[in-house]
Amino acid sequence: MKYLVLPFLIALCYGCNDAEKKTVLQPFNLSAIPAEWVELTNTDSGYIVYESCDAGNGLITIQSKGGKYSLTLGGAQDDYVYTVVSANKGDKDTILIEGGEQETTDKQLFKMHWLDKEKGIAAWKMHYANGTSADLVFVVKQKAITFPHCEQPCAECWGEENCNENEKHGGISKSDAVAYPEE
Repeated sequence: MKYLVLPFLIALCYGCNDAEKKTVLQPFNLSAIPAEWVELTNTDSGYIVYESCDAGNGLITIQSKGGKYSLTLGGAQDDYVYTVVSANKGDKDTILIEGGEQETTDKQLFKMHWLDKEKGIAAWKMHYANGTSADLVFVVKQKAITFPHCEQPCAECWGEENCNENEKHGGISKSDAVAYPEE
């Protein structure tokens, strides 16, 4: 009898090991989440929409054409378009989107989960083919107006002299500043 108890206890211990449990993925329809997202920046006083003067603000757009989805990372200097290969729902309502970059065969993984669904805030983690990743926070575009917007001062990107010089040339705002040749 004692020879039967020991194997039973070992099997029971290993059978209850959480590390061995596999995540069960379920297919997910991307039309169930908002299509347009605006990046938020976390500050000491809370989230803001931060518009940098030389790169814009991060945007995510999910589009459907002919039953196929694409995910675009844009709003900065370049837009990156990924063809959605798969979309699944994992643990804790995490949405897993696998995309292929249109110019290459590289695969990217995007993970999204709600931080505050009522306010439209979600965490997005991007896992890039080169091994890097980015953890960012986005808000549904329609709810971005509920957050303070802050434009980066022109002088931080172009220098005070360039920003002041541009204002002399037709009143161009500091956020639209470009360098002009000396007259």
